[in-house]
Amino acid sequence: MSGGKRMDDLLAAAAPSCHECGGPVQRVLVMWSTDIHEQDEDGNRVWRMEMQLMCSERHRVPVEPLE
Repeated sequence: MSGGKRMDDLLAAAAPSCHECGGPVQRVLVMWSTDIHEQDEDGNRVWRMEMQLMCSERHRVPVEPLE
């Protein structure tokens, strides 16, 4: 595989387009909670943060491993 082709493949994997609308995606930080009953030692709900890829239409784009 040539260097230019490999770089194109890596860029496409790192910044895929949206699978639903074809628009560009960006990494966003999403907060979520797995269980509404999960609480910390002070009784506050436990929230987790996760990076996801999302387009401007708010479609989530799964991150797929390189082969």
